[in-house]
Amino acid sequence: MRILIQTGLMLLLPSVAFAQSASATDAAPGHGFIAVSPLSMTDDSERRLRGARLSDDSLWSVDAAVFFARNIAVGVEAMSLESVTRQQSYASFSSNDTEDERAVLVMPRARVFAKRRVALDVAFGGGIAYQHWTFHMVNRFPPVVVNDRIVDEKSPALGVGLDGPLSLVPHLALLPMVRLYLVNHTQTDSGGWSSRVALGIGAGVKW
Repeated sequence: MRILIQTGLMLLLPSVAFAQSASATDAAPGHGFIAVSPLSMTDDSERRLRGARLSDDSLWSVDAAVFFARNIAVGVEAMSLESVTRQQSYASFSSNDTEDERAVLVMPRARVFAKRRVALDVAFGGGIAYQHWTFHMVNRFPPVVVNDRIVDEKSPALGVGLDGPLSLVPHLALLPMVRLYLVNHTQTDSGGWSSRVALGIGAGVKW
């Protein structure tokens, strides 16, 4: 439902932007922006931790970029990447495992289209995913043994996507965005890379 709502907003907001006073979309050196976006994201919990489910879908990203050449910018993107949990209960043992992820990516971008208040950027880059694991297991056979373990990992992460900056009034813009995130999980029992598609629409300031 959240994805449908945000997609609808992305289709409606261009008409709002064009109704505002004129404001050129400028990608000259020295110009830039910073924006905060709520996100809706696909579920990759099974790839992160076998048998897991999502436990937190309050997702967000913070994007900032500065153009250093005409239509070419470099930026930083920080985002939450959902939390997952796995609960198991058997005659011999029970367990409760969780994983939280945050990521910081360096994201170069190229402005491939700009007309009046609307632009289109292609963004791509990589960085680090910070993964916090909590493992709790209870052996039910006497003597009862409780095993708690906390693990913090740093793993490679990649991101690629499109942004559609919409200039509203001077120094204010909306930022519809689409992303594909890839995160390495070789330390888990599922292993390999997981992928997530994210949709968001944020607001921010530009200069």
